[in-house]
Amino acid sequence: MGDTANNCIDVICGYVPECCVGERLRCGPGELVARLLQAGCKLPLSRIAQRLGWQDFEDLVSGMVELAGYSVLKDIRIGGGQYDVVGVASRHALVVEAKKWKMYGARIVKVVGDHVDRVARDVTYIRQLIGDKPVYPIVVTVHDVGVKLVSGVPVVSIGMLASFLREFEDHRNELLHF
Repeated sequence: MGDTANNCIDVICGYVPECCVGERLRCGPGELVARLLQAGCKLPLSRIAQRLGWQDFEDLVSGMVELAGYSVLKDIRIGGGQYDVVGVASRHALVVEAKKWKMYGARIVKVVGDHVDRVARDVTYIRQLIGDKPVYPIVVTVHDVGVKLVSGVPVVSIGMLASFLREFEDHRNELLHF
């Protein structure tokens, strides 16, 4: 067994009790998957994410944003909105809407439009939390849409989130921000 596989086993053993009868995990499934990714495990994220509940999916998104080097704020209620994940970097912030249900065509446009409207309305409140830096709304979905721009807002499949975050600086000037 290779080093990566051993690391994955160590991570699982560190978070799953030896005997799971009547026991609970020390972290939720979304956080566990994020920790496995951090350990270098290769996982079929789209398939795994489809089996997670909505809160565990948000935990997975949050963990992946944190792994990409962002400070993370979760379940923020400010102004007139609730925000699933806010990732704060030194030069910008991402306001992430995590959607577990299917989004195609007009539904994607509506989700993006609603998210942009909330962020635009609450950007002053958001900046009170994160400082005076550009704020980028993004939508992350469990479904395989790749990465597509809708009105300047990235809609990103969970399986593409890590690479999107790695390459964010190369594309940020093309994206809608406040």
